[in-house]
Amino acid sequence: MNTETFLQKRKENTDKTCIGGTVHDEQMSIIPVLPDHATSKIIPLVPVYAASVLNKKKTNDLLRKFSSLFSLEGLSHIKRVRKVCITDDSGERDELQIILCKADQVSPSQSGQIGLEDILGDISDIQPGLLGQPVLAQVARTPPQTRAQFEEARHHWPTAFHEDKELSKLISGQLFSEADKVSIRTHIQSALDMTLLRPSAGKDEAVTGAVIVDPETDRMMAVTSDCPASRDHPLQHAVMKCIDLIAHGQGGGAYDFRPSFDVIAFPACAALESSVTEDQMCVDTPYLCTGYDLYVTQEPCVMCAMALVHSRIRRVFYVHSHPEGALGSRYKLHTEAELNHRYHVFRVVLGKGGDGLDHR
Repeated sequence: MNTETFLQKRKENTDKTCIGGTVHDEQMSIIPVLPDHATSKIIPLVPVYAASVLNKKKTNDLLRKFSSLFSLEGLSHIKRVRKVCITDDSGERDELQIILCKADQVSPSQSGQIGLEDILGDISDIQPGLLGQPVLAQVARTPPQTRAQFEEARHHWPTAFHEDKELSKLISGQLFSEADKVSIRTHIQSALDMTLLRPSAGKDEAVTGAVIVDPETDRMMAVTSDCPASRDHPLQHAVMKCIDLIAHGQGGGAYDFRPSFDVIAFPACAALESSVTEDQMCVDTPYLCTGYDLYVTQEPCVMCAMALVHSRIRRVFYVHSHPEGALGSRYKLHTEAELNHRYHVFRVVLGKGGDGLDHR
């Protein structure tokens, strides 16, 4: 299939999908695949010892002293002093409480109880009568990632919160405009088209279509599927082939796809008809897929997910989940903090038509 044929097919599908710039399928949803710690309302807690400040005028002195004695490593998001309202027989009163140390920084006495003497040891410059008896409290082990986590964390102890506005938009579904949704629907349809425009496959053979797009221009840079090449070459998954098409356009590439019905290289990026010289390469060509988006019909495997890391993809949109998928089902590889590049991932559910139903 040549580029002109595919673009004509894409236009036909776009005309059916979009009317007046609005996505015709109103039930399409774009679901971000986020790290578990960013979506869970349950936050991990760590025990600390706290005590009432009996002389409020000495609060700053006590704060400096205990900050020097016990640094609370890893808990910089926790406020060391809090004000609580105490209700007893005499009525209501405000009380200040200060975190003395982490629970694992001291050893309990033989009775199993912790007293001030167990925490202070030989320190003699803290006057008796400044603090009440230590009590065990729970604080958030890690900084809250979302407002819901912040609300949960501060129920235990006051916690600093610096909202990640992009993460908040991802969770609330406010990241994409209506124009963005039209573009996403169109490129997903292009990937779906590649699963249909192929020689007949085996009855049980699933075909994956993939599209790489430059979001700055909304231009498709390469389109491919994994059939029939993957039957002969175990590495030629649709995502791997699409990345390789981009590499061809930058003077590299590992595979020879000629002749092949299931790859489309657009002239602005990939030239497969002849060897590519430096003069043929785009002047502003990025490193592989830097800044580009991938649209793929099936959740990528671990191999493809890592290839997307190395090629510096910007975002991935996929339709069908897969039990062995690396971007949400079995793994969430794109959320690993140790990687030197991370990208955003979205699962696209297209509604009643079935193309985007979750098969996880």
